[in-house]
Amino acid sequence: MIESDDNLQWSVKQPMLKSFPYLKNSKGETIHGSTYKRFNVNDKILSWAIDVVDPTLNFTPSGNFRIGIQVFEYIYNGEPCSYAPHTDGPRGDDVLNYLIDAGGDNVITKWYQEKGQPFPRLPSLRLDSFENLFEVHAEKFDAGAWFILNTKALHTVENLTRSRISISIGLTNGQTRY
Repeated sequence: MIESDDNLQWSVKQPMLKSFPYLKNSKGETIHGSTYKRFNVNDKILSWAIDVVDPTLNFTPSGNFRIGIQVFEYIYNGEPCSYAPHTDGPRGDDVLNYLIDAGGDNVITKWYQEKGQPFPRLPSLRLDSFENLFEVHAEKFDAGAWFILNTKALHTVENLTRSRISISIGLTNGQTRY
């Protein structure tokens, strides 16, 4: 398992930031949202990823764009929050995540289909509501887990009680498992 120490610190130069402090649940009620930050990795983490990722997954770093540290930041004191339903940006057909911190004891990754909308969806889509969404699958991943997900499937993380941290690697071969 990767631990955050002086040898594996990530770069904090200009993180990508997306903030959804409030969302609407499936009943239209306001719920707590989350903030997302993405950081570039240092050369040591990049080398580690190249060494440990199965070569058949076609991970090809391109200017360090396809790999980063992602943080779903917990911004509330004592109340669970969720990240907005979304599709990922255009960094690969699929994403391989290594979960450093799950973000709490009962954090669930969920995938959704939106009523009246196509599947798959376009990259970089963000919704501020769970209204008109139908859950297709839910999975609990623990710290130390590796998992691949389809970036075009609408998904979210729910029940965050601390920040969720992972190394996220874009893949180009379409081997989707979720």
